[in-house]
Amino acid sequence: MLNNKEWLNEQVKQGKTLAQVSKELNVTKRTVQNWEKKHQLKLKRDTPNTRKNKFNENFFSVIDTEEKAYILGFIMADGCIGSNRRTLDIKIAVKDIDILHKINKATESIAEIKDRENGRYKTMSLCSKKMVADLEKWSVTRKKSATLKFPELKNVEMYRHFLRGIFDGDGHIGKRQCALIVGSSTFFKSFMSFLDEQFSYKPWYSDHTNYFHLQFSRKDSWFIKWLYTDCSIYLDRKYKSFKDNWEAYRTKGTEVEDKKPLR
Repeated sequence: MLNNKEWLNEQVKQGKTLAQVSKELNVTKRTVQNWEKKHQLKLKRDTPNTRKNKFNENFFSVIDTEEKAYILGFIMADGCIGSNRRTLDIKIAVKDIDILHKINKATESIAEIKDRENGRYKTMSLCSKKMVADLEKWSVTRKKSATLKFPELKNVEMYRHFLRGIFDGDGHIGKRQCALIVGSSTFFKSFMSFLDEQFSYKPWYSDHTNYFHLQFSRKDSWFIKWLYTDCSIYLDRKYKSFKDNWEAYRTKGTEVEDKKPLR
C-alpha cells in the first residue's frame, strides 16, 4: 500500500494521522515516514485533540485543590519525566496500584496501566508537552533529584496535601517511628524551614551522601496525624498504616501533642 502514491495521497485527503496509518498497516511509524518522504506527502500528526487518551493537560498549571497539591507531591517523589520531555511516567509496586487509578480519575485520564518486570510493578504515562512544561515550572524535571525545590503554594492547607503526597511516595509509617527520605538538598533545607516556621519544630535527621533521612518519633507523630486527618486522596497502604499505628500509639499510652500551624 505504502508504495502506491495515490493510495497514500488519499489517506492524506481523508485527514488520517501517521499513527492511524501505521496501526492499520501494522508497520512502524518510521516505515510510514520513509514512504511519506519518498512520495513527498505528509500525514497529520497526533495532537492533544486526536490522542486516544484525552485528559486535563492544565492540571498542574495552578495548584489550588487538594488533589493537585497531593499529586504534585507524589510525582515529586515517584514520578519521572520522559527523555523526550513529552511524557510523565509513574512506576509503582503492584500493591499500590490504587494511586494510579486515583491519578487517572483526578486528571480525567484513561491512561492504560501496564505491567512491568513480570507484574511486580505497574506503570502509567501521560503524554503532554503542556503538562510537562507546567511540571518543570514546579521543578519536576528529567533529573529532578538535582533540581527539585520546595514549591511556593497558596496556603498551609495546600502544603499539607502536597507533603502527604511526598510522604506517600518517599515516607514510611512504622510501629515505632515514621521516616522520610529527601534527595534534594535545596528541598530539604526549605522543608526544614517550613516546619520551623509553621510548627517551631525540627525533626531529627541524618545527612547521607545523596539524601537526607528524617525521623519522627512517637511523640512527634502529630505531624503524620496533621498530614492524614480529614483528607480525600492518599495511598491506601500508607493511610492504613497511619490508622493502625496511630491507634497503637494511643493504646500504649503514649501522650501525643497535637500541633497546628502557627500561621
